[in-house]
Amino acid sequence: MDSHPEILTPSDKERRFFEVDEHYQRGVDAYIDSAFGDPRADQRLGIVSSQLMPPRVESRLKVIDRIAETCPEVKLVALLRDPIDRAASFFRFAERRSGRGGTDFGAFFERALRKHGGLESIPFVAAGCYGAILESYAARFGRERLLVLFTEELEFRPEFLYSELFEFLGVDPGHTVDGSMRLNVGGMHERISEAAMLELRTELQERVWPHVGDRNVRIGFNWWLRQVWNIEPDAEPVTIPQAVREQLAELYLPDAELLEQRLSVRAPWVKRISEERSGGSRPIASPG
Repeated sequence: MDSHPEILTPSDKERRFFEVDEHYQRGVDAYIDSAFGDPRADQRLGIVSSQLMPPRVESRLKVIDRIAETCPEVKLVALLRDPIDRAASFFRFAERRSGRGGTDFGAFFERALRKHGGLESIPFVAAGCYGAILESYAARFGRERLLVLFTEELEFRPEFLYSELFEFLGVDPGHTVDGSMRLNVGGMHERISEAAMLELRTELQERVWPHVGDRNVRIGFNWWLRQVWNIEPDAEPVTIPQAVREQLAELYLPDAELLEQRLSVRAPWVKRISEERSGGSRPIASPG
């Protein structure tokens, strides 16, 4: 998206502001200086972050209040993926961060269920309840200020998706985006160890970064190094047991109905999840 000359986003994903008290209290001007440098007057500034859709109501309303206070004319874009695929993606992320690199989603799910005491209380599960989350945004900002897109469109009709996105944002809709590079890589293992990564980053700090004046270039490259390059793609997809799939489907299907009723968008995964409730375990080929 930020290849568009009229759009500027931070050089790294998840440059948090609204949801972090310390950052928000510093003020929006300090955040813009840090995240965007010296933007042109004609550029639209934007944040790309899944953290702007917290599943807990209290956290979500706090974020929404802060966005409304800081950016009263904001335009909101939600790019949604199949929530069961999203759960599989979180499993990969959690296993990679823990160093376990396990392959048993069922055991991972059961541990989370015992820890949180209920399906809707599991954060990575509740984060896929898009209808409930986006209903809060639409209620505050109005449906016309919220664009809902799906990753299926990004995969199969990227030109259409970007044209719709750019038109919604009020920039040139004819801009062409190179969709060949993926910024979400699904994998449970890292290419190099934490010690090797520290050594590499130290070399960059001593030999390269003194010659690069733009701080955000350094931040963006370091983010790419850790979150893209250093993730080894999995050879095998994650398998979610049928019993777990049924539990997730029981939660996500009504939420998808809410998405359609309140926001007038039909999730492309509704039919797939409905049919899979009567099938067996299947791999989840999640890209991120």
